[in-house]
Amino acid sequence: ASLGVRSSELREIPPNQPFYLHAISSTARLLEDPDWEAIACQKDSYVTGVAIGFDEPVPHLPQVYEFKVKSRKLDDSEDEWHRDNYSSAKQTIEQLEQKFKEEEALGRMAPSTLPVLEQRYGKDRVRIASLGSLLKPDGSARPLHDGTHGVRVNNGIRMLNQQANPGPREVVHLVRSAKQSQEATFCLTGDVTAAHRLFLVRESDWPCAARFLLTIWFYHLVYVDDVHANFAGRDKFHHLLMWLACFEMFGTPFAYKKFRGGLTSAFVGYELSYPDQRVGISESRGQWLLKWIEEARASRFVVSVRRFAEFLGRLGFVSRLLVWLKAHLAPLYSWRAAVSVSAVARLPDTVILTLEYLSLTFKDMSFKVAAARTIRREGVAFRTDAKCADGYVVLGGWECSGATKDSRWFSIRLTPDEAPYLFDPEGHSQWASASAELLATLAALHAFGHLEGNAQRRIMTVEVLAQTDNKANE
Repeated sequence: ASLGVRSSELREIPPNQPFYLHAISSTARLLEDPDWEAIACQKDSYVTGVAIGFDEPVPHLPQVYEFKVKSRKLDDSEDEWHRDNYSSAKQTIEQLEQKFKEEEALGRMAPSTLPVLEQRYGKDRVRIASLGSLLKPDGSARPLHDGTHGVRVNNGIRMLNQQANPGPREVVHLVRSAKQSQEATFCLTGDVTAAHRLFLVRESDWPCAARFLLTIWFYHLVYVDDVHANFAGRDKFHHLLMWLACFEMFGTPFAYKKFRGGLTSAFVGYELSYPDQRVGISESRGQWLLKWIEEARASRFVVSVRRFAEFLGRLGFVSRLLVWLKAHLAPLYSWRAAVSVSAVARLPDTVILTLEYLSLTFKDMSFKVAAARTIRREGVAFRTDAKCADGYVVLGGWECSGATKDSRWFSIRLTPDEAPYLFDPEGHSQWASASAELLATLAALHAFGHLEGNAQRRIMTVEVLAQTDNKANE
């Protein structure tokens, strides 16, 4: 308790670690070990995860280690962040997969995919090294991770602490001392299982230790009697033929005249476009929706409820991919539930307004959305302000990413001729400061590209301050 550590914490083993690290740290502190904080109490400790020293050397601790002045020169190679595995790994795929499953169960590894890693850690941070394998006598495989060639992770690690290791002189001294003691000596040699895998690495360094187990892959989808598969890699056509051969071996009665393929293909009503990584509905299906709205408009929105139900069913099907539609479908479903399917009636104004909005939106954008994950903007994107004076208004703003001196910025001077809505008949604009500030925000959204057309969903947090220095906001 005098060390500020609960007794229960001393008896705890941190997750995915075999040691009582808090107890070891407290004991080291009692013994005045200068390295006690590194065990469990500092930012990058063995409890939270230690740094591997990549691009950021671990600080030198002179009380414990000598300064490392020489390092082994590693092979120099060209940058290649995503490397293929060595043949030894390809020949022992099953053994390596079993090994990695065991490592995952122990909390030492975690499966993931390249897009997820790049989104989480940054594209330039993820480095996938070549994986080799050494077959052991018991039939299992020892994975060999090449962190040097191509990925250059080892080349970027700078160690400042020199760890002294025993050598021949120390071994000779032990035997000699035992002889001189004139005592019967008993020796015991042991081995720590996976010692190099026991310490926890901090999460920010995980992408530097990434590796691919399987680079041969394909996805296969089946919906009743429809099937869709995609293949990638150098041997994709070989894999495609083998895929077809397997179905033929099973006796699958394919209707080959209905086969479609290439870079874009339709599947159960959806269209998948691999070159631009977008999904949605085909142009013809989208035009069917627009044509239905046009016909309803031509009949002054007096429609058959049965036909409206068919239209709504297709719209609901589309909204499973174009999720922005879902927020607008509530009044349509409410009206459909309130009237008889055999009736002919005029649509309510709320439904008409919704259909007009959908028609304009569909004409302004495509019927597809990006398959990539939603971009969520973190932190402050930009700051803006406005100056309102007699005869002019100045809108200004700057981007907050990176150093201020390198930030993009804008300054726009407006006169009564250009923005008459910000001035009174005498040319005064001080009364419109709130409107001018909102206009500056809109200008920043345009200037810094946040309103550029893009099928990928983006989320930005809006921060609204309640204070005001003028009466226009009251």
